[in-house]
Amino acid sequence: MVLTHKIICGDCIEVMKGIESDSVDLVVTDPPYGMNKKGVLNDTNIEQYIKSIPEMYRILKPNSFCCIFANIYRLDEFLKYKGKFEFFWQHITYINNGMVGGMLGFNRYIPCLIFKKGNPKIKQRILDVYECSTSSKQCAQRVHPVEKRVDTIIKLLKGLSNENDVILDPFLGSGTTMVAAERLGRNSIGIEISKEYCEIAYKRLLNEVRQAKLDREPSIIERIGF
Repeated sequence: MVLTHKIICGDCIEVMKGIESDSVDLVVTDPPYGMNKKGVLNDTNIEQYIKSIPEMYRILKPNSFCCIFANIYRLDEFLKYKGKFEFFWQHITYINNGMVGGMLGFNRYIPCLIFKKGNPKIKQRILDVYECSTSSKQCAQRVHPVEKRVDTIIKLLKGLSNENDVILDPFLGSGTTMVAAERLGRNSIGIEISKEYCEIAYKRLLNEVRQAKLDREPSIIERIGF
C-alpha cells in the first residue's frame, strides 16, 4: 500500500469543513497558545483552537484519540474548551536540560493533552513522562518557534494509532507530525495557514520520503493551495 500525505494551505476551520465525517484515525496538533509568539499566526488568543474543536470531533472516527499540545499557562482554558471530547490523559515531554524562560524561572516540560471520542483502545502503552535532552545544534535547526520533537510525536503515534491509519494535524506548522507519520507508515493530512510553513513542511517531508529505506513504494505527497 502506498502512503499518501496531503499538505493543505488554508484556514483549518474552513478546510476541515470539506473533510468527510468519521474519516480520520487520530488527531495530533499544536495550535496557537494565545501568547503572541513571534512567527505564529493567530496567536493573540486561543479562538482558533476553540473553533477547531467541533470540526476535529466530527472528522475523527468513533473511538479515537485527539492529542493537543498546550501551553503551561493556558492549561485551564484548553481543558475548559474541549467540546464533546473527554479528557483522557496527559503526556509530558520533559527536557532535562531545558532553559526556556517562564513566569517563575525556567520551563522544562511540554504538556500534551490527550482527549478521546468514545472508548478507543490503546495500541501500545507509553510512559506519561518522556525524558530527553536538547542541544544548541538541535535548537538552531528548528524552523518554527514552537516546533515539537519528532521523537515525541512518534511515541504518540505508536501508542494511539496503527499502520496505514490517517493522521490529521490541522495546525501543521513546519510539518513534524507528517514526518513522524511517514516514518511509522501512517497516512497524513496537514493543514497550515502560512504558505511559508507549508513550503517548509513539504520540503521536510519530501526529504524524509527520499531518504526512507523501506520495503514499500515511495509515499505520495499532495500539495494543495500553494
